[in-house]
Amino acid sequence: MQEAKEVIKDTGCADYKEKMLAKLNDLHNHEMWLAGAAVRSLRPHEAAKGNAQSAGWGGRKVVK
Repeated sequence: MQEAKEVIKDTGCADYKEKMLAKLNDLHNHEMWLAGAAVRSLRPHEAAKGNAQSAGWGGRKVVK
């Protein structure tokens, strides 16, 4: 409820865009988002090897 009151109050201000950009910048620099970016940067960027038998995001192919 507090967030809704704050949004309603802030949207009427003349410097709304500056305040919103500052809040978004704070969120972007939050420890959780920085940690996520660091983890994503460690992911391999090369294609899967031909012998991996992987079907990508859908999981492994079932061999019967």
